[in-house]
Amino acid sequence: MSKSGSSSSEVKFLLSQGGTRSVGFIHSRTHLRKAGRTYSGLVHAVDWLPTLLAAAGSNGSDVDLPRNIDGMNLWEQIKIGIRSPRLEFVYNIDDVKDNAALRMGRFKLLSGNPGKPNDWANPPSGARPRAAPKGRVPDVHLFDLDVDPAETRNIADRRPKTVTNMLQKLEKYKQGVVPTRRGHVMKLSNPRLHNNTWSPGFC
Repeated sequence: MSKSGSSSSEVKFLLSQGGTRSVGFIHSRTHLRKAGRTYSGLVHAVDWLPTLLAAAGSNGSDVDLPRNIDGMNLWEQIKIGIRSPRLEFVYNIDDVKDNAALRMGRFKLLSGNPGKPNDWANPPSGARPRAAPKGRVPDVHLFDLDVDPAETRNIADRRPKTVTNMLQKLEKYKQGVVPTRRGHVMKLSNPRLHNNTWSPGFC
């Protein structure tokens, strides 16, 4: 998803859609109503666990799964193709880089410097690649992803109420953030203790 000459790791660390949006698919000959269908509802990475458990026939009570997990079971929505109950999610809150991003419905808010976009190698059909910003980067970006999926037009000045609402919501999420511990490595994270593998969340 990166521009020629830019490494994918550079783009992956960005809060833009080029660094956060990914493609997933589910295949089933018996459980999906219609093949070849695209589901456009909001799905966060944390939703896969409860969703795949439900697809496998589990209601969550037969496995050791806490009730207060962040993930939502979206199996019925994906299977039938109806609207996702997930209306918002946090992309990231970085207390070191002092930036954050929040999605609420069709809108995405970026607070702080999200980094240079590096363009998209394959932007959505009809969308022009987003050019690297010149001069001072705005403290707040707001994008309407329904009409601007490549994030080319910052509409923060045109929708001040939306910006205020989303910034307030982001502040509430920040209250629950655990401070980053840079330079500290937990001994239990050593891959040698886990068959020489890194587990999810190593970063």
